Amino acid sequence: MTAGEHLAQALRAEITALENVLTHLEAEQQALRGADAQQIESAARAKDAAIHALSSLQQQRPTAAAESAEGSSLGRAEGSLSRQIAGLDNSAENRGLQARLIALGEQCTELNAANGLLIDRLAEHTRSALRVLRQQDGDPRLYSGTGGADSTRDSQSLGKA
Repeated sequence: MTAGEHLAQALRAEITALENVLTHLEAEQQALRGADAQQIESAARAKDAAIHALSSLQQQRPTAAAESAEGSSLGRAEGSLSRQIAGLDNSAENRGLQARLIALGEQCTELNAANGLLIDRLAEHTRSALRVLRQQDGDPRLYSGTGGADSTRDSQSLGKA
């Protein structure tokens, strides 16, 4: 197996792993939209496992391992991979695989950011509900059975009622 074929095999494995991460990010988003705590927890664990598997594959790729040891940025690692690909016998195939890897990475980044926004919204909703239950949300207006605002405030909080 030539160096180019070896790199192509490694890139294909990373693409498969990144597609797996994307699938788990999509499942996480569905769980977040459904606000199902068990599904969210399960999806997050599966996503973390997929990311760990991807990271292991990236470290096994000689270029990624060398760049990681030097502590370089992702941009330099991509540049180094491009330079490595340019010198190989199957550079066109590897460039295509690299482009696919980059596109999948961008999709994962965007979906992960969207999931982060959903998590922030769910967290704020939960904090708001807790403030209401603890009566920390200012002075919530209570209404009587006749529809008018109740001017007397009950000394007992909703959390203790």
